[in-house]
Amino acid sequence: MIHVNVGKIAIKKAWIATPCPICKTPNSLHVTVYQQFVGFIVPLFPLKKTCMADCSSCKGNVEIQYMSPDFYILDQQLKKDSRTPRRLYIGSLILVIAMMFLCFYFYENSKRVNSIIKSPQKNDLFEIAQPSGNYILYKVAQVKGDTVLFLLNKYEVTENESIDNLYEKFGKNFDNNSTIMLTKFQLLQMHSRGEVFDAQRGSNH
Repeated sequence: MIHVNVGKIAIKKAWIATPCPICKTPNSLHVTVYQQFVGFIVPLFPLKKTCMADCSSCKGNVEIQYMSPDFYILDQQLKKDSRTPRRLYIGSLILVIAMMFLCFYFYENSKRVNSIIKSPQKNDLFEIAQPSGNYILYKVAQVKGDTVLFLLNKYEVTENESIDNLYEKFGKNFDNNSTIMLTKFQLLQMHSRGEVFDAQRGSNH
């Protein structure tokens, strides 16, 4: 489970002459502007700002926007004058870059699988998602025009693994008596539905 947390950092500090609303001592209020943020390992994105006043006399600690209308105006001005540190956006930047990388990876992988589907060769391997939710290896036994004859592996796995891992485990367990015939068009449709999880040119298989 991924846990995110809400943190805060001080981004501005100032002394104010207005008397403390609790003990009425002048020049005793030290105001700190805090920037809240959501973080997971690194900061992800900023949230709201809060202004807290600490009295050096009575040790009171109050969020100044609730003290009085005058303090509310000061609260808004302090927040406006304090800049959110750019480093609080670093997590968002990393997420955007990661999403762009993943999109590029899946796009290129989809193009590669489509290319294999459109020009299949003997011994090509396909990792196919089954209606049960399991995954199984198909191995091209023969190609005739737009029709592809596959040998089915005897074993299914409950979670997708790389084709290399599946072949290393079950490469000797294709059933010559268990075959399925599909057209290239059917394979492309299966790929668009996510049923062809991966494909690999099988010259070494």
